[in-house]
Amino acid sequence: MASIFENFVYAKELRDARFGTEYTTAFVTSDYHVFRAAGIAQTAGVRATHLSHSRQRPQVLSG
Repeated sequence: MASIFENFVYAKELRDARFGTEYTTAFVTSDYHVFRAAGIAQTAGVRATHLSHSRQRPQVLSG
């Protein structure tokens, strides 16, 4: 299983190949993990913004 850091690095490589270097990444995580994930993204060289939620399991809306 890949780590969060490895996922950010791999995804960055894919985005760099497709979009060059002028893009912003957005990630979604819980309020509990948002600051940790933002730090990991920065360490991985990812320019990122985020959206956090307060529920452990976000609801999926249908219809």
